[in-house]
Amino acid sequence: MEYTITSERPVMNLIEAAKAYYFGLLNEWMREVSDVHGISPPAP
Repeated sequence: MEYTITSERPVMNLIEAAKAYYFGLLNEWMREVSDVHGISPPAP
């Protein structure tokens, strides 16, 4: 089976989802670091 994607939308959706996932992980990691070290996390 052969197919062709003619729209950039699937790629853009994938990039947006990856960025949202990455920043979610980063926020969680910063929260854990601030809990351990007693510092306030940066403002979003």
